[in-house]
Amino acid sequence: IHDAALPGKPDLVFHKYKKEAEDREVTVSNYSSEKLQKIGMVLFFVLTLINARASAEDFFLNHRDIKESERIKKFSSKVKREDGALYLRLKSGSYIKLANSKDCDSNPDACRVYEFIDYIIDRGFYVINEGYYEGDEYLMISDKTGKEFVVHEYPHIPPEGNRFVTVSASEAYDVNGVFVRRFEGDVIMPEFAYEPKEYALYEFAGWKDKDTIQLIKLTNSDKEYCPETDFMTVPVRLISDKKGWGFYEELS
Repeated sequence: IHDAALPGKPDLVFHKYKKEAEDREVTVSNYSSEKLQKIGMVLFFVLTLINARASAEDFFLNHRDIKESERIKKFSSKVKREDGALYLRLKSGSYIKLANSKDCDSNPDACRVYEFIDYIIDRGFYVINEGYYEGDEYLMISDKTGKEFVVHEYPHIPPEGNRFVTVSASEAYDVNGVFVRRFEGDVIMPEFAYEPKEYALYEFAGWKDKDTIQLIKLTNSDKEYCPETDFMTVPVRLISDKKGWGFYEELS
């Protein structure tokens, strides 16, 4: 596609390439205004989703694309792995030991496999992935007390404020929803939790400010806006005001 068909631009041209390597130009001037608006909305959602992934770049770099050994190397004075066990150093100088299960097949209910994800130095918390026989969980462990807090996914912390958000998108085994928590010293306190009853998978897109979280929601199509598809993506803002946290969907 050379040009994107947008509302008010009926002279744009799409180029289709046939298997025989022959080019055919198809004008979109005969597209209805309604059709062009739908195309524009699809492009907007795609670009929004791309931006969402870019805003979470640090997370994917630190977690998905880099081996645990490289992450441990970055914090070698605090974290080590020996004989299948993960060791986290507390400020007292002692270590917490997280040992992987040796045989998950024989006892799947007790299966635990730990992976070091990150160390948030300025907050004093380790981020650990706790894998099960089916599914997984995320833990944040205080480097002062060693206390564990279940947070469901990687914590996204804004530049200012004491809050963070975790967004867990799961169709099976894991928790599915959006969760806001706050730091209170070496303790993590819950502030907001939402687990959708309808089909909806959320993705973190960024903090607009300390009171506004930008999300992308994948859900069943609204036949008014996406009559030809089963699913659609919708930009969503989660905003904190005097009444508390509330969702605002940008569907128009």
